[in-house]
Amino acid sequence: RRRHTRFRNVTGVQNVCSSDLGILTVAVATVAAAQEPGPAQTVTVEVDVNATREQIADQQIKEQEQQRLFGVFPNFRVSYRADAVPLNSRQKFHLAWKSASDPTRFASAAVVSAVQHARDDFRGFGRGGEGYGKRYAALYATLLTHTMINQAVLPSLLRQDPRYFYRGTGSRGSRIRYALSRAILRKGDNGRWQPDYSRMLGSVTSAALSNLYYPEEDRRSTRLMLTNMALGFAGAAAGNLAQEFLFKRLTKTVMTMK
Repeated sequence: RRRHTRFRNVTGVQNVCSSDLGILTVAVATVAAAQEPGPAQTVTVEVDVNATREQIADQQIKEQEQQRLFGVFPNFRVSYRADAVPLNSRQKFHLAWKSASDPTRFASAAVVSAVQHARDDFRGFGRGGEGYGKRYAALYATLLTHTMINQAVLPSLLRQDPRYFYRGTGSRGSRIRYALSRAILRKGDNGRWQPDYSRMLGSVTSAALSNLYYPEEDRRSTRLMLTNMALGFAGAAAGNLAQEFLFKRLTKTVMTMK
């Protein structure tokens, strides 16, 4: 990107800095004035500013990390930008961990664990404070495993983008079809849509690992895991519909598409 800066009546040394997207600062020029007074001078300085794809993605991630439903609950894994660039592995892990480690995740796990404890779910954990602590640890570990595998590990290995890309244009029917189909399709790092192998493999892998967190008598059968995987795809489709038609209005600090 080429910028032109003009100076009039240069009387000393001028140092100029320019930035692109707030992430690239460039030393631009040093202009020395003539030794003797003279007529007004006009100096043209040409500067090339080139932000790398990684730097642009870092800036866009910072924008996404400001997105919260009702200003409270994280809504980081959706991009509302038409010019969103692919993420590298570091950025995928960062975004997944940012979501998984948000204080609201710990709070929601505490509430759900309390309900499980009151109903005496997973009896192998026992009762009392120790039983509640085990339920909480198992539940949070399950959520963390699912998030990191589905949103970071496999998308990095398979070169897929873990985010939902808001469409926002077209007829209602076309947007519904788009949202539903993105439960089984995911954008690759090459910009092309492809089967969502990260979700398919991730659901099975994370469910199998999560079984290890629970007492043997409470572990799920293969059939139940597959059923839960199907329910997971249905939940993803419902979540996509909410993203497409509802969540943007309820999300604070949404960056407008460019």
